Amino acid sequence: MKPSDYLTDVVSELAVQFIKQSKRQPFVIEVATFAPHAPYTPAPRDANAFPGLKVPQTPAYDASLGPAGPKWLSRQPPLTPLDKARIDEDFRKRAQSVLAVDMMIGALQKAVAAIGQENNTYFVFSSDNGYHMGDYRLMPGKMTAFDTDIHAMLSG
Repeated sequence: MKPSDYLTDVVSELAVQFIKQSKRQPFVIEVATFAPHAPYTPAPRDANAFPGLKVPQTPAYDASLGPAGPKWLSRQPPLTPLDKARIDEDFRKRAQSVLAVDMMIGALQKAVAAIGQENNTYFVFSSDNGYHMGDYRLMPGKMTAFDTDIHAMLSG
């Protein structure tokens, strides 16, 4: 491995090696990627994926809660065109960086099948938090009590 190697690919390769070395015994492995955290760096091969992709604009996008909302949020100005462009770019780069995670999951599934354990293995996916991107006029982040920030996926 080289310092220039993409981190998600390095983690994937190490996890695949571990699985293949566990051929004759039960194993458990946790694989945690840095992607899609800021600065949302996609693998070089995916840097041009999803051209024109924009953040979904829910009813909360660039919306004000008015006087019913918390005081700190009521002073939040509307998003500027530059803010919106940055949010869209961050969203697109996050989606691009997840492509390597998808590729990693495929490699892990293939490794499990290669050792004949595809019917004896569970994959569990989770996230540490949600994320707002333009909701209630907020730039990308995750430190509010809104559903976008506190709901996290767990699936298997």
